[in-house]
Amino acid sequence: MDDINFPNYVTDQFKLDNGLNFIIREDRSNPVVSLQAWCETGSIHEGQFLGSGVSHFVEHMLFKGTENRESLSIAQDISSIGGNINAYTSFDRTVYYINCPSSGLITANEILKDIVFNAIIPKAEFEAEQEVIRREISMGRDDADKVASQEMFSTCYCRHPYGLPVIGYLENFNNLKRSDIKNYYQERYATDNIFIVISGDLNLEKVKSQVSTLYGDVMRSSSSPVFIPPEPVQLGRRDSFIEYTNPITRLWMSWKIPSITDPDMPAIDIMSVILGHGKSSRLFQSLKEKKGLVHNINAYSYTPSHAGIFAIGAGVDPLNKASAEEEIFNVLKEVKENGVSNHEVNKAKRISLVSQLDSLQTVQGQAADLGSNWAITRNVNFTHEYIRKLSLVSADDIRDAAARYFNNESLSVIEVGKKNKPKKKKLENINSDKKIVQHTLANGLLVSIEEDFRLPMIAFSCAFKAGLFADHHHGQGMTQLLSRALLKGTNKNEADQIAVKIESLGGNVSVIGGNNSLSLNSEFLSNDFNQAFDIVSDVIMDPIIPQSAVNREKETLLLDIEEERESPLSLAAIIARENIFGNHPYRYSRLGSVDVIKESDTEKLLKFYSEYGVSNNGVITLCGAIDSNKVINKIEDCLSNIKTGEAMNTIFDDPQWPLKEKEVEIKHHKEQAVVMIAFPGLSINSDERATISVIEEIAGGMDGLLFTRIREELGLAYYVGMSQMVGYSSGSILFYAGTNSESVLKVKNELNLIIESLVKEKIGEDVLTRAKNALIGKYALSKQSLSARSQSMALNLLYGLGERYYDENIEKIKRLTPEDLQKCCQKYFDTASKVTVQVIPNNK
Repeated sequence: MDDINFPNYVTDQFKLDNGLNFIIREDRSNPVVSLQAWCETGSIHEGQFLGSGVSHFVEHMLFKGTENRESLSIAQDISSIGGNINAYTSFDRTVYYINCPSSGLITANEILKDIVFNAIIPKAEFEAEQEVIRREISMGRDDADKVASQEMFSTCYCRHPYGLPVIGYLENFNNLKRSDIKNYYQERYATDNIFIVISGDLNLEKVKSQVSTLYGDVMRSSSSPVFIPPEPVQLGRRDSFIEYTNPITRLWMSWKIPSITDPDMPAIDIMSVILGHGKSSRLFQSLKEKKGLVHNINAYSYTPSHAGIFAIGAGVDPLNKASAEEEIFNVLKEVKENGVSNHEVNKAKRISLVSQLDSLQTVQGQAADLGSNWAITRNVNFTHEYIRKLSLVSADDIRDAAARYFNNESLSVIEVGKKNKPKKKKLENINSDKKIVQHTLANGLLVSIEEDFRLPMIAFSCAFKAGLFADHHHGQGMTQLLSRALLKGTNKNEADQIAVKIESLGGNVSVIGGNNSLSLNSEFLSNDFNQAFDIVSDVIMDPIIPQSAVNREKETLLLDIEEERESPLSLAAIIARENIFGNHPYRYSRLGSVDVIKESDTEKLLKFYSEYGVSNNGVITLCGAIDSNKVINKIEDCLSNIKTGEAMNTIFDDPQWPLKEKEVEIKHHKEQAVVMIAFPGLSINSDERATISVIEEIAGGMDGLLFTRIREELGLAYYVGMSQMVGYSSGSILFYAGTNSESVLKVKNELNLIIESLVKEKIGEDVLTRAKNALIGKYALSKQSLSARSQSMALNLLYGLGERYYDENIEKIKRLTPEDLQKCCQKYFDTASKVTVQVIPNNK
């Protein structure tokens, strides 16, 4: 790790006369910036309101208007500069952030200051937002992972407020008055309790002068200290069980550990990687790969400024819970008694380093890193110093830490699921220039390389046409099952060897089975290119897919199919697809059908891959610190023997759309209701994709028609949106809202009124301009990540759109007129081929 040089960014920290702290970083690699206001108040600071979620409520209300802007104006002003704005609340902080092109920095700073220091908590918005948060609480109770996470914290922390939900308990929340919200805001949002982080394409001295002037008139204020009761020493194991309908049981085991500044924490963090990070980790190899006791498993250390927890989480069948717990104890016992190898330690260190470098790819990630460092340690360089401490961890340190902290006295075990019942059968940052070079291998395989030397990393993608059209000929779910089994071994490497080798380099590899493609994606340090490429190319060229691995993945996939129907929103989408697409392949979920998955085996998967994993049906892309001239021979050597084959036939008749409007109502046992309206949509190569994307922003964006009317004005829904599925033939367009059973009819009527207005009325020029700017800003922000660029370039080339597709789309967006949008809405929404789905709670 000593040969790695972190990017040498210029960072300054300073304080204004009013006590407000600023941290500013200059990074000119992309024309974007991130601004974050960190208020050091969260659910543990709520005093007399503990357990009410008042911090989270304040976060919501700060977007409802200021002395200078109404709620809608905030969203519109952000859209106008091509940015996005959001916030989150946790135990010890509330963070407001804006990401936007650097040209909008001054405006973004004005808006951030306005919402943080000039919020008015309008009376007219209070009750509507209260109802929105009630629905958010209800949604949390419908999510098994959130239920399990909250139960883990409440079991581990009996006195410390880490045990209370950040969003609050419904009973306590219902007792909050508007005066409580205002008083809490005025008390906690003080200049000595807030700091501002700005990172990105900026001139540090110029921005320093700007913020000194802009924020200098904020009146100095102080917040009162809040007593936070310490957690008493735990003196015995704690168990908790919550009965839940989902087929996969969530099992969590957690132990108390110290805070992030404790000398033991570097060893504990490295130990968490060795035990539960990646497919080569000890827990994954033992419990999933070798014994098949779990569907997934991971480990992490939660290390805030107060004492934290070391947690191991797994998805298991109810009948396997006891066996999984026993095997976890066996793995931990092995570490406590015999320690770990130096190879594992070095691998974990490299993974930790790559994870940190990965977070620095975006300006938002940089700002978050700076903010977290300052909030916890008051040292903006703490991450770099902590990485150095990680590099000093030895195998003996980990063995000592395991013996010290993995004891039954501080153990808590949480289970959320069904009751047990019988189971059915040296690197340098050279420059930030980027160029794209294309090369065609001897077998016809297209390779596209984007050179970007700002970070010493490379992202790789290999994509083949597959998905629902391929599944139509071989069985629904074959692409998805293959994506889960493809990494399970080659003739050179077994599954655990693949995982160990790639993760020993600090890299990662994953396979995605989508609606239209199958893709293998990897990311690693540029110095490790030759080794990493040998590993991933071996998977592409020579997979063996053992039947034992297929059986395990089938079991998990079958449960995922069942889980998909547990989400009211996912269920609504399933019903909408079935009714809008008729017998077309797009009627099916990419997860597949139960009967096909049950009958699938190694032979069928290898046959499927041999047909679609061929050079004429795929593309290769790389993005990062790579000299195309130096690596093309390596790529040719590794991949030139891919079979030529044939490209997948993507010509398929459009669906037989419904001849008249259909309404479908289905009962569900969860608390939330969903209304969804589906229309026939576009194909991948449609000329109207740019137009629909703008309509999607206008209708479903953060200041969109759905959000403004249904969520903000009427308070009828927690979430609203518009989305689309595109494919080789025409896909679908969806409008949806999550609400309660009493509001379903009102929400359905409002959705229809908004859709009707898109058909009958032209969009105003100001609204259109904001939507264009918002989309262009999202595009600029999305280009920061190497892996995102590699994957999107691969898919665009695969679909015949070209590597410059998004740039070309932006130009189309700029040229759009209100008349273009209305014409498109009339074409797609003024039709009888419309399906309305209502998912209604059972009201038990």
